[in-house]
Amino acid sequence: MLNPTSRVLAYDIDPVAQRTCQSACAINAITNVDVRGLCEAKELAALAESARSPFILLDCEGAERDLLLSNPYQFSRARLLVECHDFVDANITNDLIAKYAVSHIVTIISQGARNPFEHPLTQGWPESELWQMISENRPQRMHWMSLTPKTD
Repeated sequence: MLNPTSRVLAYDIDPVAQRTCQSACAINAITNVDVRGLCEAKELAALAESARSPFILLDCEGAERDLLLSNPYQFSRARLLVECHDFVDANITNDLIAKYAVSHIVTIISQGARNPFEHPLTQGWPESELWQMISENRPQRMHWMSLTPKTD
């Protein structure tokens, strides 16, 4: 909404998630989002290469290796924000750092605390539902990796 001239590509393999994204765009009168299905590594690299100022937000539920490490492409002009699923691939964070620390400034962003009691909309909700609402049922705490090109 803040930058309606930006081209936004939203990928999700789940048709329900695709429809949800399309509905959210329609409700909010957002017209610059193109919702698509599966994103392959070659396509992601080609999109980053052709974009004027590429930004990639990657939350791919464990497919980081396939999308970011499966080929030699460095995403040298792209800013990336990647959720690292180390419980799926124990080496993913270290392997991403090993590849991208050469071309990018790497910052790890640890998962922060969440308090479901703080929002006024949750007043009167049962405690068990509040905790379920914020839980992603992950086996461990998550973190994100911010990758900023060193050439910026």
